[in-house]
Amino acid sequence: MKTLFQYGLAYLEMGFAPVTVGSKKRPAEDWKNYQTRAPTPAELYQLCQLPWATGLALVCGPGSGGLEVIDMDLKYDLSGRLREDFEAAIRKADPALLDSLVINSTRSGGRHYLYRCQTIGRNTPLAQRPATQQELAIKPKALARVLIETRGVKGVVLVPPSPGYQTIAGDFTVVPEITAAQRELLFSIARSFNQVKEKKQKPYKPRTIETTPVEGISSMDDFDKRGDPVALLVKHGWKVVGEPGEITQLLRPGDTDKDTSGNYNATLRWFSTFSNSAAPFEAETGYKPSAVFAELECGGDYTKAARELGRLGYGDPRRRKPPKKVIAWQRPGHRM
Repeated sequence: MKTLFQYGLAYLEMGFAPVTVGSKKRPAEDWKNYQTRAPTPAELYQLCQLPWATGLALVCGPGSGGLEVIDMDLKYDLSGRLREDFEAAIRKADPALLDSLVINSTRSGGRHYLYRCQTIGRNTPLAQRPATQQELAIKPKALARVLIETRGVKGVVLVPPSPGYQTIAGDFTVVPEITAAQRELLFSIARSFNQVKEKKQKPYKPRTIETTPVEGISSMDDFDKRGDPVALLVKHGWKVVGEPGEITQLLRPGDTDKDTSGNYNATLRWFSTFSNSAAPFEAETGYKPSAVFAELECGGDYTKAARELGRLGYGDPRRRKPPKKVIAWQRPGHRM
């Protein structure tokens, strides 16, 4: 019988970035290290030695060669026909496309449709349905259930030999690379099953702040004084859900039943999130505007962020030097 490490090595040889997961489907804490590169065999071996490791997941995105997944959660399908109708629509539009995909069944009876593409995005809901009265009685704030969503950049997908996961079509050695047009076809078909009309988001109106550059100040410090981190967050999929006073309340991208995921304090000029699913941000940590820019626009590279902000006209050119990572505060005892 093959060990977890042997399965992981096989995925590694096929160009994927495998990491281990536990019984609650959570990957190892350092899985984010493999968003842009695959683990080495030695690193994978260490992951497989973790005492709680029971299965494997693939890190989607660049680390796995542009891997993206359409995740269908059939436990929320009230019609009993979602999978059949979805696959029939794909076959009608592009008969060869469905046959080329790798399809896995999941622990809850759902489906994962795996492919690679030059164009991929972050985890995104594609189809939802309204919650039933019984569901609302249990979770009153969860007004919808996600039927179909993507697993993309900064996401992971469980794969065999994880308990309950099985490949039922296709071959991992030949996961197809589909075109951007084929990807959009899959998305449009998935969206056709959406039953929830998304509320129109009130356009975010940037706050009025000083626009004159400050002499003798670094680009990062200047952006902390003049930049608009809320506009950056909105650009990256966050939604403004309230603006009481100097606080801007925001909801993170992706599937969540929460009312808010974080706040921006315009007086203190820091952003913080209390969600553990708001990557690249850490919960219970305050981020200054320049840190928000660095995390969202520069992949956490603060030196690059300083250069980019300088190029955008922030700071005194005489003060452009590599910065330290800038956070506003952390909860006592919290480790980044």
